[in-house]
Amino acid sequence: MENSIVSLVPPILVMVMVAATRRVLLSLGAGIVSTAIILEGFKPRETGIHLWNAVKGVV
Repeated sequence: MENSIVSLVPPILVMVMVAATRRVLLSLGAGIVSTAIILEGFKPRETGIHLWNAVKGVV
């Protein structure tokens, strides 16, 4: 994700969503999911596994 214009999508998405909805936690969640999607190469199964492992590691 380094040195790519795609790496700007999650923070821009979060800022636009916060400005539009004023719901910060929802916007941050969308940013986290969009980052996971990009990191896993737009593969839904791997994205789900990545997010599950991240949540499991925090809890």
